[in-house]
Amino acid sequence: MLAEEVQSQKVQAPTYGNTTKRIPVRVDCRRMLAEYAVANMEKRIVVADDNAAVRHALRNVLESNGNWKVDGEAVDGQDAIEKAKQLHPDLIVLDLSMPVMNGIDAARVLHQIMPGVPLILCSLHTNDILNEQASAAGVNAVVSKAQNMQVLVNKARELMQAATH
Repeated sequence: MLAEEVQSQKVQAPTYGNTTKRIPVRVDCRRMLAEYAVANMEKRIVVADDNAAVRHALRNVLESNGNWKVDGEAVDGQDAIEKAKQLHPDLIVLDLSMPVMNGIDAARVLHQIMPGVPLILCSLHTNDILNEQASAAGVNAVVSKAQNMQVLVNKARELMQAATH
């Protein structure tokens, strides 16, 4: 449904000086409301790392960015899969080296059951071979833990924005 909205605009009239002219503008209110709602919805994240201190640090970094919330923390890849099934997150951050199931194996399963959910793999060391393996498993980005955590935040933002459009 389109609604008429009127905007005021100052125009210079040749003989009457400054006057206000009303210009009708057509606005699709439903589309604008939907775009606003998607942009302002809380983004849910699952973080998986076997180190509790790292999970806590990731939670703090991610939740410091506006409307992001870490809904679930997992201690290994299998736990990450279970949490993701329960919580339906907008993003999943996985550590590479975890007991029971590593991040790449977990990503492979998660990508099959939730293909639209972006996956970020974190590792202390990254290289071309790891990037290729991660990509083949469905990982959208590999981020080094040695980098500034703003790199992770920027990549998460980019992936979640792309997933909503």
